[in-house]
Amino acid sequence: YLDGELIHDATAPDPEKLFVVAGAETRTGELVVKAINSGAEAIPAKINLAGSNRTLARGKAIVLKSANLSDNNSLSEPTRVSPTESSIAASGSTLDHAFPPYSLTVLRLQTR
Repeated sequence: YLDGELIHDATAPDPEKLFVVAGAETRTGELVVKAINSGAEAIPAKINLAGSNRTLARGKAIVLKSANLSDNNSLSEPTRVSPTESSIAASGSTLDHAFPPYSLTVLRLQTR
């Protein structure tokens, strides 16, 4: 509004909640995917190696997450927020993965 008159009417887009970067570890042959989900809900995603001559073999997920964004480690609770590691079964050229809410995830995917 300018002087009581509507000048522009626009709706702001929802902010992005999933931020991802990926690269290859040449020494080990792994595909490394780092993702941050800043939202309150899990976000499903598909990792696709289309255009590559590599396929997924197996992998692991290292996840740092908390139920509350305000959680912190302290001297009395030094592991309140700490990473967990799990195996990922993968094969073919695509992988479906759900990134947990309020999390930092590192996927280390073996390729062949």
